[in-house]
Amino acid sequence: MKRAGVILVLTVFCAVPAWADLSWNYDHADGDGTSLTSPYSWATVDTFDGTRPGWGYVGNSIIYTGDVPGKASAPWSPLDGVKDNTPYLAVPGDNSTPDDGSSPPPFSVVVDFGGGAYDYLGLHWGSMDDYNQIQFLAGGSVVGQVTGDQVWISPPSGAQEDPGTNQYVNFFSTVDFDSVKLTSFGGFGGVSPYAFELDNLAVGVVPVPGAVLLGVLGLGTAGQMLRRKRRA
Repeated sequence: MKRAGVILVLTVFCAVPAWADLSWNYDHADGDGTSLTSPYSWATVDTFDGTRPGWGYVGNSIIYTGDVPGKASAPWSPLDGVKDNTPYLAVPGDNSTPDDGSSPPPFSVVVDFGGGAYDYLGLHWGSMDDYNQIQFLAGGSVVGQVTGDQVWISPPSGAQEDPGTNQYVNFFSTVDFDSVKLTSFGGFGGVSPYAFELDNLAVGVVPVPGAVLLGVLGLGTAGQMLRRKRRA
C-alpha cells in the first residue's frame, strides 16, 4: 500500500507542467514598408493576407485593415513612422457595460499552431498595454504568460503611435508550447474597447547552435564507446 501511495504522489507531481522562463527582444525585419516582421528565416509567419499557414484560430478575433474607430487601432511602425495598412489581427475589447457596473468580460482567441513543440513566438504588437495578455500553452495547460506592460519599452500604456509601445517582439521560452492564448481585457465601465492588435504572428524552433549539436553528438558517441568497453 505504501509503495502504491508513493507512485501515486510521483505521478501527480510529474503531471504538473513546468513554468517557462520568458525572454524577449525587439529585433525585426521590414515586412512591407508599413509593418514589421520576424527577422528569423526559420520562423513561420502568418501575415493575415495572401497565403497563410493554416493555423487554428478559436475564439474572438477579427482581421482588419487600417484603423477602425471605436474598435481597433492598426499597429504603428517605429521603423517607418506610419500605421500598418495591411491586414492585421485584432482581439476586440468589449465596451459594453454590465448591469452591475463591473468591467466587461475579456475576449480571447487561442491560436493552435497545428502540432509540434515551439520555443519562439514573434509578433508586431500594437499599442501594448496591461489589458493585453499572452499565455503560452502546452497540451492545454498554461506554461507561461506575459502582459503588455511587462514588455513595452516605455509608457504611456496603450499609446497608438509611440515606439515605446509599438514593436516587433520576439519571445523565447525555456518550455516548449504548441499554442498561445491572446486576451484583451475590456474597458472598465464600458469607457473604451481595449483591443489587442498584432500583425505578422510568427512561431518556430530556435536552431541548435552547431557547437552545441556537435557536443551532444560527441557525448552520444562517447556513451556508445563506454558501453562497448563495458560489454567487452
